[in-house]
Amino acid sequence: MAALLNALPVRLLTGISSPFATVIEQYSASFYLKNGGSLEKAAAMANHSSTRTTQLYDRRHDEMTLDEVEKIGI
Repeated sequence: MAALLNALPVRLLTGISSPFATVIEQYSASFYLKNGGSLEKAAAMANHSSTRTTQLYDRRHDEMTLDEVEKIGI
């Protein structure tokens, strides 16, 4: 049962059909990926037909280190 719930988009589980539900889904996918989840499973949980859509929420490589910030020279 838990696996089924994890595979359903938030808007289907909650009955909320607003932009807020989409934001929750996007955050959940980003959080899942950042914590070691696979792109394929994140796509399934978000009910995306393609992992290319899920890649839009993949923020694992967006963080900058202090060394990188210092290179900017602001």
